[in-house]
Amino acid sequence: MTLTANPADTISTIARADELPVADDQHAALPTAAATTGSTTQDAPPHAGVDATAGDASEPVGELLRVDPRTLVIGANVRRDVVLDRPFLRSITDRGVREPIIVRRDDHGALVVRKGKRRTLAAVETGRPTVPVLVEPGRPGEDPDAEDRGEVIDRIVDQLEENQHRAATHEADEVRAHQQLLDLGLTAGQIARRTHIPNARVKQTTAVARSEIAAAAMERYDLTLDQVAVIAEFDSPDGPDVEAVKALTVTAAKEPAQFAHVAQRLRDQRADARQVADTAAELTNQGVRVLDPEDTGSAAQISGLRLDAHVPSGTELDATTHGGCPGHAATVEVHRGWDRQPQVKVVHWCTAPDEYGHVARWGRVAPTDSGDAGGGEEVARELAQAAEQAKVGCSTLNWPHRSSRFWPHQGSGVVRV
Repeated sequence: MTLTANPADTISTIARADELPVADDQHAALPTAAATTGSTTQDAPPHAGVDATAGDASEPVGELLRVDPRTLVIGANVRRDVVLDRPFLRSITDRGVREPIIVRRDDHGALVVRKGKRRTLAAVETGRPTVPVLVEPGRPGEDPDAEDRGEVIDRIVDQLEENQHRAATHEADEVRAHQQLLDLGLTAGQIARRTHIPNARVKQTTAVARSEIAAAAMERYDLTLDQVAVIAEFDSPDGPDVEAVKALTVTAAKEPAQFAHVAQRLRDQRADARQVADTAAELTNQGVRVLDPEDTGSAAQISGLRLDAHVPSGTELDATTHGGCPGHAATVEVHRGWDRQPQVKVVHWCTAPDEYGHVARWGRVAPTDSGDAGGGEEVARELAQAAEQAKVGCSTLNWPHRSSRFWPHQGSGVVRV
């Protein structure tokens, strides 16, 4: 049912459209400046009761109508290309045109769009039955050869100013608005659907909204949403990584071109620390003592040891054989090559090799109790073999390009070394 009102009456006199004469059978009048009291109707916009005069109470702003958008005439406009993007069309489909389209009547009584060309075309595209229009007094101002060129000049200036002097919503305001919607019970998905904002962007804004330190950084510094979304990555229920947040904030402010590089380096370090912590936890559960790789003290890597002096020279002491030694320990390191892929390396140590009877991997073998007449020759052969192996070992060392070391510090998670 379409309702209409005589502009000279109050809203309380609203009746069926077929019971009241209207100037144009396609246009249903809504309450205007004279109708500022009484109850509202389903067709009236939220602010229909606002006084539609400017300055002098005798100077009307115009007539507020609700019309079929297909009856509107698209007049001359400085905007030539109109972009009807999908989010905008979905918004018009769900909520309709919320801001009245500005029109003027031509000599034939047709309503010519003066401001709101994009809203008009979107309403037609989405099949909206009606749209609110404000009929301004005066001529459309489309004829450049008209006697009064002032109307043409006013139209061009009005259409330019309508868009040029609009300020976009600041990203910090957008984050605060989404935080309010979260507080009101909406999920990120619901916010995206209701506001017709891409899901990826809403995930960013809500992630920032949930992070106090990221939201604070956005308020205090001139950071973009993409940058503070990265800062929010380094916040957690256990507290933010203050050093990472500081590094990212300083980089964003002073060297924004390096921000992506610094962010990825910090992500890699965080991932490496997690891998080290997980591996260290596994070793600890197996009863292996985990050492700080930068502070191994008098410990020696078991790869350079033999179990004892009776084991043939060159025999490497492996982790399985050494596992029962009271001095058995390990360090955990993460290496990244040129491909930047992490490789976890566990190195096994003995904390007191001399105390537990271990000797250098390459060296003299102790003689047995039964004696050996050829022992001297055997020792000579072993020494020659050790020298040769040492040469080969030195020439084939494969030094890593870069490595990261981490040590699980008691009571404070993982400490980067």
